Amino acid sequence: MPIGPRDLLRRGRRAVRAGRLLLWRRTLRRRALDVTADTARRTALVVAPHPDDETLGCGGTVALKRQHGTRVRVLVVTDGRRSHRSAVISPDELAAIRADEARRATAALGLPPDELVLLGVREDELAEHVETVVDAIAAELRSGEFADVLVTSDWDWHDDHRLVSAAVREAAARAGGAVRVLEFPVWSWVDGPDDPRAALDGVRAGLVDVTAVLEQKRAAVAEYRSQTTNLSGEDDWAVMDATLLGRFLGDAEIFVEPAADRAGAGR
Repeated sequence: MPIGPRDLLRRGRRAVRAGRLLLWRRTLRRRALDVTADTARRTALVVAPHPDDETLGCGGTVALKRQHGTRVRVLVVTDGRRSHRSAVISPDELAAIRADEARRATAALGLPPDELVLLGVREDELAEHVETVVDAIAAELRSGEFADVLVTSDWDWHDDHRLVSAAVREAAARAGGAVRVLEFPVWSWVDGPDDPRAALDGVRAGLVDVTAVLEQKRAAVAEYRSQTTNLSGEDDWAVMDATLLGRFLGDAEIFVEPAADRAGAGR
């Protein structure tokens, strides 16, 4: 079947978009300072909107810190019950599955069991419980035991990621102290931010080399079988395939300062 003008136009637009995203990733990585040695020794609270965000976005960094004996605490905000709709697995069952996956994945990264906090907010009710989330994060930060708080990037298109990113910034402000907020891209690393060019304006980024712990991260990702395999056997059960997972299994993880902390930063 011959390819029509509209198909050619769509393909051309996709190619242009893919080229811009590749350039954005390469530029961001090139501008990032290698902070591997410093990061390995800085205590951190990791805040994940859903079970798996902590592993996909900064699992290598968590593993690296733990190899150096550095304290890491992971707070997973929602129960992840909305990742799939199924006639076989109920939302309550999926939430329980994902909680168990989070326990196994973080253990694979070297996290002690008592350093994982499953806040358990229903994923479909996060917007109604933002204040609860802010309070929980602020309570952790008031301990004064964390040098950094790591959270999904406000560049991510997912509303939950943006809500939790904002909650962390608010919690850090309420808690006071000198905790540093850093964001890690998850879906924006796959699909790019809304405006890749503007996102680079004034950006201050750090790069953590995770080559030494990459197999450990790979094992942790594999624990999220509800996301990486067809758990229910249904035709429409979405699966993160090897191409998608490859975005998260590179040799480095990127962290950026929130835009609010960057003078003249674009969003």
